[in-house]
Amino acid sequence: MSATGENRTDADVSVVIVSYNTRSLLEDALRSLQEETPSLRLETIVVDNASTDGSVEAIRRSFPHVRLIVNRGNVGFAAASNQGIQVSTGAFVLLLNPDTLVRERAIERLVHYLEAHPEVGACGPQLCFADGTYQRSAYPWPSIAGALCEYSTLCVRFPALAPAWRDRPEVTRPVGYCSGACLLVRRRCIEAVGLLDETTHMYGEDVDWCTRMWRCGWPVHYVSEASVVHCLGAATGDVVARRVGELRGKLYYVSRWHSRPYVMAYRATVALCSLYRYARWRLIPLDAGEPGVGRAGYLAMYRQLIRLSLGRAP
Repeated sequence: MSATGENRTDADVSVVIVSYNTRSLLEDALRSLQEETPSLRLETIVVDNASTDGSVEAIRRSFPHVRLIVNRGNVGFAAASNQGIQVSTGAFVLLLNPDTLVRERAIERLVHYLEAHPEVGACGPQLCFADGTYQRSAYPWPSIAGALCEYSTLCVRFPALAPAWRDRPEVTRPVGYCSGACLLVRRRCIEAVGLLDETTHMYGEDVDWCTRMWRCGWPVHYVSEASVVHCLGAATGDVVARRVGELRGKLYYVSRWHSRPYVMAYRATVALCSLYRYARWRLIPLDAGEPGVGRAGYLAMYRQLIRLSLGRAP
């Protein structure tokens, strides 16, 4: 590992971005960060996980103010984020994905929110896709009811089954957790809670971190007034691999925070719901689905989800 760049000590916000072969996305993210955050003193830290697309050279050439940490291998999101957090100096730490675009001074809005609510440990903005459509970023903690919502249509038809899962994008409110794609955390909260759990390579770290914040007396809030574009999947690639990774993270979370009977019930719920969805896709597509996936992709995804929920490596 090597580090370059000036270590500023007067930052309002330390921005930590983990990058892996996301050169063009990363450059756009850094430009938007500069343009849309004029009133804050930023300390920007990019942790590169052994990219081979010229990301490191591009940052050194075009963004000399960025503190760059270069890893010899891909250590994963949590470990790389922790590297950035450990060398950061700001009163607030912002985890920001390289596939994001800050707009309408969103980071300033998040900082102002935490300054106005000193009891809150962390907050996240409303996310949207590149075309401006809404993207959910705030959730209750993973649960059996949540699995029913995510892997079946029962709670869409019967919302009373899981009222906590109901989304309210226009309402600023306490939530179980916010997406780690853009998450602003108070320094004192990090000192009380500790760093991200590095057990998983990617996915689930934000859920676990926010849970620990709540348990240490630091609430997590969703701030609807701040908006950030998140090109979901652009940095991680394959949609099927992402969905499988997300489930792997949830299974780890549930196993860490719940009893063995609860874990077994959660796994069974995911398996049964995924089996149902697989059967429906075999007969007729349920909906248009995500771009580029298609019927074969969904069938492969649900097969992997079933195997993973049953404790078998997909």
